Amino acid sequence: FAPKLTLFANLVQLYVGSPNYQIEKLEKELKIADTTTNRIKLADEYVNVGRAEEAIELYKKSRTGISADDPELLMKLIKAGFLVKDYKTVVACGEKLQADFAFKNSEERIAYAWSLFHLDQKDEANIHFQDMDARFANHKHRLEYSKFMQATETTQ
Repeated sequence: FAPKLTLFANLVQLYVGSPNYQIEKLEKELKIADTTTNRIKLADEYVNVGRAEEAIELYKKSRTGISADDPELLMKLIKAGFLVKDYKTVVACGEKLQADFAFKNSEERIAYAWSLFHLDQKDEANIHFQDMDARFANHKHRLEYSKFMQATETTQ
């Protein structure tokens, strides 16, 4: 009897461990209950597996009611938008987050600054990169600022 149990456990592990299992599960949950929470969970998983375009649709659909200007949702939309090079969406969301404290030193702000660069708003991008350039902190931000300086051939 023990070998059958082990075989069953291995089969369950194979199925549960498959890349599509979590997505299929979340898609079923969304069909059962089309809620903002279920849409965001599925969109997050889409981003994790490289399906950012589908995630963007769900994030945008989730921006209703009290979630319309939710900073966390806007930052998720920035991340997904940047992954698919939808720089206009990134900039639109980033502009809504300018006063948000969590956005100030987030990685999403790096994506916002790069999006400005890609939309030929280099001076505005420079302002944001300079603002993130803090000594002894923001190492990733500082690295991206140095890449920006190389891309624009500027010096301090």
